[in-house]
Amino acid sequence: MTDFTLHGDRFPFNLEKWYVDVLLDDGAVLLVYVARMRLFALPVVRFTAELFLPDGRVVRGGGVGCELRVERAGLYCGSFALEHQDLRFTGEALSADLHFTPRYLPFCVRDPLVEDGARSLRWWVEVPDAAVSGVLRTPEGERRVVGRGYRDRVYFDLLPWRFPLRELIWGRAACGNHACIWWEGRLADEALHFRWQDGVVHRDTVHPASLSDGRVLVDGRVIDQRSLAFNTFAKPLLKRLSADPYHTKWAAAAAIEGAPGRAIHEVVRWH
Repeated sequence: MTDFTLHGDRFPFNLEKWYVDVLLDDGAVLLVYVARMRLFALPVVRFTAELFLPDGRVVRGGGVGCELRVERAGLYCGSFALEHQDLRFTGEALSADLHFTPRYLPFCVRDPLVEDGARSLRWWVEVPDAAVSGVLRTPEGERRVVGRGYRDRVYFDLLPWRFPLRELIWGRAACGNHACIWWEGRLADEALHFRWQDGVVHRDTVHPASLSDGRVLVDGRVIDQRSLAFNTFAKPLLKRLSADPYHTKWAAAAAIEGAPGRAIHEVVRWH
């Protein structure tokens, strides 16, 4: 059972974030984030949800400034609830009631993943691959969900202005009875890489899935992304403090050992 206990704050900065995605069988992609950040004396809690439709339209929901509550059953923030096998939220533009049936156990490659003195980046994959069912609601009506889901959790207190990563490559694919995740991180003096496939971690750079017909979901500087809704006046300071990372995320058709499916992958680069 997942432990949702929050990690403690550490001056002057820390961030704790859950990321969920669902690859729907019809080609739509749902991305959901819930995060708490502290920068000096400023605490920020935010939940965002984005539904990328196959025709290129995007339906967005979420909230800023909600109080994040942790209970034995899960995380709660306003209308948002993330529990062990369920995800629910309600909004004017986008609502969801989804059930996840995990196909594999959680895993952690190494803990911490990246260190810089006494500060670190920690990453746990809580749901590597799951069958997902349920309902999404938009102003156009109700959409029955059939797809594959994923969830991870990140906590770091690395100082944004001396963040050790220069480039991050991540992706996952779900194809028939197969599933895979790949991760590559480039630091100033080290390269980290691994792949997870069908429940087994491999420490090599062999790409486990073939990708085709990719379409861009997100492309731009992280601080400018609409889903984060940062204050216009705060953006120049945040860009300077964070080394102004640039983020591109794609959805694609995929195949693993000949089985067809879908994938999502991304690249983040820090200046």
